Amino acid sequence: MKKYILIISLTYQFDKTNFFPDLIHTRTMPLSMLNIGDIRQVNKIHGKDETRRFLESLGFVAGSTVSIVSENGGNFIINVKGSRIALSKALASKIFVA
Repeated sequence: MKKYILIISLTYQFDKTNFFPDLIHTRTMPLSMLNIGDIRQVNKIHGKDETRRFLESLGFVAGSTVSIVSENGGNFIINVKGSRIALSKALASKIFVA
């Protein structure tokens, strides 16, 4: 009995424009991924409406400049619009920056 190994080579043209277009073109990442001292602009807020409204009331709106001041135990001190705001890692991960 002969055994055959079949190798199939598929070439697929991957179209990046249709796969997470807002993440690829602007290279966004969650605020929680930034290092201390990094300065970025808010791109989008994810989460429930109540969470988005709360973060927007703190100054996290699209286009605003944010920077990480410090991190301690998974919590962040973030500078936004001239104020320092303390956020948990869960809330910081809902803010996407570019």
